[in-house]
Amino acid sequence: MNSFKSYISKTNKFKYLQRKSDQYGFDSTELQDNKAHQLINAMSNKEITVSNLDIDMRKAFWANKKRMKHYVEYMDWGVFENPSGVWEPFEYDIDEFIKEKLTTDKTHFIFVSMDNYNEKDSVHEGVLIIHNKTAYYINSHGNWSPKDQNGVEYKKPIDYIFLNEMFKYVNKKLPINNKITFNMKTFYLGACLQECDNYGFCYIFPFTIWLMLNNNYKEGCEILSHNGIHAFVYWCFKDFNSTMECEVMKCYVGGRCKRYKVNDHDVQSSLENNVYFMKKVLNTTISYLTQKNLLKKYNI
Repeated sequence: MNSFKSYISKTNKFKYLQRKSDQYGFDSTELQDNKAHQLINAMSNKEITVSNLDIDMRKAFWANKKRMKHYVEYMDWGVFENPSGVWEPFEYDIDEFIKEKLTTDKTHFIFVSMDNYNEKDSVHEGVLIIHNKTAYYINSHGNWSPKDQNGVEYKKPIDYIFLNEMFKYVNKKLPINNKITFNMKTFYLGACLQECDNYGFCYIFPFTIWLMLNNNYKEGCEILSHNGIHAFVYWCFKDFNSTMECEVMKCYVGGRCKRYKVNDHDVQSSLENNVYFMKKVLNTTISYLTQKNLLKKYNI
């Protein structure tokens, strides 16, 4: 079986990668028979719980947010389970999910799909990570995350506005010792990972982030907790960008994390000057996760 890093130097055409994405469900919010998500759940280590959120932003922001609270109360949370040896998707209503899943000490890795995002029929994929009672959110647009929805301009990114409302509801349902912290400090506003992406490949970043965290759980959690969400994101993609790697190295001294504020400006400049970053991430992640021996190992 080939390693993840063994694919970094290889390349494939975009059309081939798009076809692979469609075939295995990387770019699909439909979870039934979704091989990519079946594999992710089968591979996840015991410290991580994977789930899926599908949010219709047009409905959530209906009437200038006046019905957002109502929308949150009736949300469903997608979870893969394998009671018969085959990973299948099940839906929990939000109250069930809070009661049965969010009261555990596990790290939650949540694939967030936002339909009608920023504009009608647009879809965007993000990542929500809940670790040690703190929620971190990653939108690959970073500091360029949109602030307008349904024709209304807001002061904060629309992802943040919705998730903040969701965690208000979640915390009302959780015991006082399990309440989750979520604020702008835990919302990724760093470099735009989608520079030079003319195809809409935002869906691949959550899979790459999951791979890095799943394969290097202790190290990933340490840099997330000590250095914050920006450093964590650059840590996830350091193998694809030398400036990210350099910034991440500054977070360590003697093999342990130290306080260091990563330089978002330098990382942004490096992404603007590197048209191959997006394609390398896409090709490496899809090629690794679709290799036949890996799928066979997990009976997918």
